[in-house]
Amino acid sequence: MPAFLFVINVVISTFFTIIKCIYYYSIQFMSEKNISIKQSGSISLKALTWLRDYHLPTDPICYHVAYTLFDKPNPDLKTRVAMLNKNSEHIKDDIYQIYNDYIISDHDFELNEFTKKVGKLVKKTEMSIDDTKDSFKNYINNLETSKKKLKNKTNSVITVIALLLEETEIVNKKAQLLEKELEVASNSIKALQKEHLSHKSKALYDPLTDILNRSGLMAAYEEIEDIDSNYPISIVIGDIDCFSKFNAEHGHIVGDQILKLIASTLRKNLNYKDILSRFGGEEFLILLPKTDKIKAKDVVNNLRNKLDKIAVKKRGANAYLPKLTLSFGISEINSCLDFNSGIENADKALLKSKENGRNCVNFT
Repeated sequence: MPAFLFVINVVISTFFTIIKCIYYYSIQFMSEKNISIKQSGSISLKALTWLRDYHLPTDPICYHVAYTLFDKPNPDLKTRVAMLNKNSEHIKDDIYQIYNDYIISDHDFELNEFTKKVGKLVKKTEMSIDDTKDSFKNYINNLETSKKKLKNKTNSVITVIALLLEETEIVNKKAQLLEKELEVASNSIKALQKEHLSHKSKALYDPLTDILNRSGLMAAYEEIEDIDSNYPISIVIGDIDCFSKFNAEHGHIVGDQILKLIASTLRKNLNYKDILSRFGGEEFLILLPKTDKIKAKDVVNNLRNKLDKIAVKKRGANAYLPKLTLSFGISEINSCLDFNSGIENADKALLKSKENGRNCVNFT
C-alpha cells in the first residue's frame, strides 16, 4: 500500500477513535432526574419563591442552589443554607460558595479536564493532517506540471524525472512524520480511554458508600432486563428507620459512617449476581435476579439479622450508639411489568412496613 494511502487510513481510524471516546465519555456523565414535569414545576416554583424572599437574582447558579434545596438536598447543604442571613450584603457570594462546595462535583471538574485533553489532541492531529494534505496537494500540482513538461520537447526527460523524485521524497518524509505523530496521538488516545474508564466508574458509584448510585443501578438493570432467564426479578427497597433523628442527635459525620457500615454489611451478605445501590439519602435498592418475592423475603430477613448484629461504640466513650434498623419493601417484576412500576410497588410495601412499626419487611 502506498505511504499516503496508509496515512489516510490511519487518519480516518484515529479520528473515529477520538469521536467515539468523547461520545461514550459524555454519555456516561449525563444522568437524568427521574421526576415528572409536574414535580419539576412544583420544585421550580418553590425555588423561585425562595430566591425572591432572599432578594437573590434568578441567575443559573442561584437558581441551581435553590432548586437543589427543594429537591432532596444534601443535609450539609441544607444546614449551610439555613445559616444564611438573608439581609447580608454578601449573600450572593455565600450562595456561589455553596454552589462550589456542594453542587459542582469532582466529576464535572474531571470532565472539563478530560475535554481539554481531547481538544488539544484533536487540534494537534488536525494541524499535522492539514500540513500533510498541503504536501499532497503540492505533489499533485507538480505531477501536472511535469506532465506538461514532458509534452514539451525542450525539457529533458531526466530533468522531469529528477523533479518527480525530489517531490516524492518530500511527500514521503511528510508521510513518515505524520505516521509518527499519529502513533503518538494513538498512544494518547489509549491513555485517555483508560482515564475515561476510570471516570465512568466514578460516575456510576456513590462516593460515600462505594456502591452503585442511581445511574449505576439503571446501567446494571439494562444489562439484565433483556435476558428472559433473569426473571422474576425482585426489587427490594430498604430505608433506615428514624435516620434523620439519629443524625440530629449524633451528627452527620457519624451518620455517614453508619451509612458506609450498612452498605458494606448489605454487600457482604448478598449474592454476586445481586445488585446493590444507594437509591436516596438513607434508602438502598437491591435487585435480586431469578428470585421471586417469597424467596426475596428470606434474603431480606437474613440481611436484617446481619444488620441487627452491628454495634458501634461512641467515640471517646465506653458506650454504644443506639442500634439502627431498616424497614423493607419488596415487589416482583417479570418481562411484562416495567421497572418503574416495580419500584412504585416496592415503595408501597416499604410504606406498609413503616406503618406496621418499622424494622420489618412486606411485599406486594
